[in-house]
Amino acid sequence: MRQNVVCRLQVVEFGRSIEWLPVHDRTRFLEEGFHMHDRSIVVALLMSVAHLAFAQDSHSLNGTWRAQFEGTHGANREATLVVTDKGATWKEFGRQNAGKLNRCVAREFPVAVHTRSKNRISLDIEAGDVIEGCSDLHLTVRWVDEKTLEGSTRAGASVKITRD
Repeated sequence: MRQNVVCRLQVVEFGRSIEWLPVHDRTRFLEEGFHMHDRSIVVALLMSVAHLAFAQDSHSLNGTWRAQFEGTHGANREATLVVTDKGATWKEFGRQNAGKLNRCVAREFPVAVHTRSKNRISLDIEAGDVIEGCSDLHLTVRWVDEKTLEGSTRAGASVKITRD
């Protein structure tokens, strides 16, 4: 019986002909029609298929990422983004002595992560909340694949973030 129900679901969901059903079920299907019990199975199946499809499309942001972006005055910059279930941090790299010259480089800053849609994420690096005089950085990125995010800063500079 269970196999027959699956065949019926294929008929309804995927538009296949009733030839997929065994001969005795084909006749019964045409004579009895589609009953309420069969409809509840279809609804349950559709809900589980939709859940699986969403789970396959969603990516996890958790992990360590390397960001490359254009900083002020067109200089190429790099940073590490670490995302866990407890929060996210951003640490920008600089030249060897950059931390002595610029107190905003080589420091970890909190990141507010906002999911804008299934494919778009915004990251707000809150440097100004931690060290007075440091500028916040706002990024909007989209998933390219499970290991790559691309987008731009609020100022329009391009950003590429790859999973380590």
